[in-house]
Amino acid sequence: MKEDWIEVELGEVCNFIGGGTPSKANSDFWSGNLPWASIKDMKGDYLNETQNYITELGLKSSSANLALPDEIILATRITPGKPIISRIKTAINQDLKVAKPKIKIDTKFLFYSFKSFEKNIVKISSGTTVLGINLNSLNTFILSLAPLPIQRAIVLKIENLFASLDKGIADLKTAQEQLKVYRQAVLSLAVDKSKKVPLSELISNLSQGWSPKCLNEHSKNNNEWAVIKTTAIQSLQFIDSENKILPLNLEPRKQHEINIGDILITRAGPRIRVGICCLVRNTRPNLINCDKVYRLKVNKAKILPEFFEYSLNSPEHLRLIEKIKTGSSDSGLNLTQDRFLSLEIPLPEPSEQRNIIKEIESRLSVCDKVEQSISEALEKAEALRQSILKKAFEGKLLTKAEIAKCKQEVDYQPASELLKKIKAEKK
Repeated sequence: MKEDWIEVELGEVCNFIGGGTPSKANSDFWSGNLPWASIKDMKGDYLNETQNYITELGLKSSSANLALPDEIILATRITPGKPIISRIKTAINQDLKVAKPKIKIDTKFLFYSFKSFEKNIVKISSGTTVLGINLNSLNTFILSLAPLPIQRAIVLKIENLFASLDKGIADLKTAQEQLKVYRQAVLSLAVDKSKKVPLSELISNLSQGWSPKCLNEHSKNNNEWAVIKTTAIQSLQFIDSENKILPLNLEPRKQHEINIGDILITRAGPRIRVGICCLVRNTRPNLINCDKVYRLKVNKAKILPEFFEYSLNSPEHLRLIEKIKTGSSDSGLNLTQDRFLSLEIPLPEPSEQRNIIKEIESRLSVCDKVEQSISEALEKAEALRQSILKKAFEGKLLTKAEIAKCKQEVDYQPASELLKKIKAEKK
């Protein structure tokens, strides 16, 4: 199926032009009318705008180079191998290169070729703090080059298949969002018309933890002590791997050790992190609660821990918690102990609590199974995308009839003919 194709090194068919950064110390070089692309602009398949702009003087006074519309920009550092098609005339910085073909080649065919071996570029990249690929290594990558009509037909088929795939992915993500809404509706079952009781009457023990200076890495050893991060507390879930190692020279404060049955709620931090509550159902040993998290026990004669957790995660109570937070978004918010304990929640009888817990857990179990199915489908969709690209450049994507139709086009010729001009120029 790869009749008239050739295997060729990238360096034989492309020149890679690097970029640069004008001096930040010279204001005359910046805030001009010329787009200047960097890694932070490499999002999606097309570059339509950049976050920064330079002047013509900045371009001339630096090693920055230009990418023209319909040219491919390739990241060679930080996210090496990521390609993007520029739709604008833009300068590029030193982490990027413009791929300028030496022969006539379909831009999107070259773009999808880069996408097909993007992961392989990452594999051979090196660097201690920042990954990067050098030009010599990039030039030796093998490109499967097809006749021009085959290139166009492959691009058309890839894009038709990707369009169907993207539609399916969008539907799956919509289902994920709808599932979040349904989860919230399920948790509202914990809020009934019962008499409201302040938390101060339901909580038997309340403390906040300890936040010493820890090592900036998480503990994988259950025998060593670690302090949790606030990200360990998620809605209805405790993630014990979200922690930092306690230095050996610090004696652990064992009174703050987290145990199964504890209820945790974040009391300080960014707005989005304050007020999140979970019941610890499973945890590793030697984990210490941090200062930004309340750890509490409830009076089980009055309220069951699971019911307490579901109540505080209901939309109604999340809105109430939002109202009693103090502080500003800039400096961080707080959920003070007095305000937290004054929060009132409806409290049915324990027998009714058990019924509500059973109903919520039954419905959330269904949600979990659907969520798992959606996640697996999204993973398969990404794998299918890579499979499409693999088949495309193995010559297996087009049917015999589609190839025969390509051969009828006036510019059909073996790919080897595309290289004759380059070879002639070398001679």
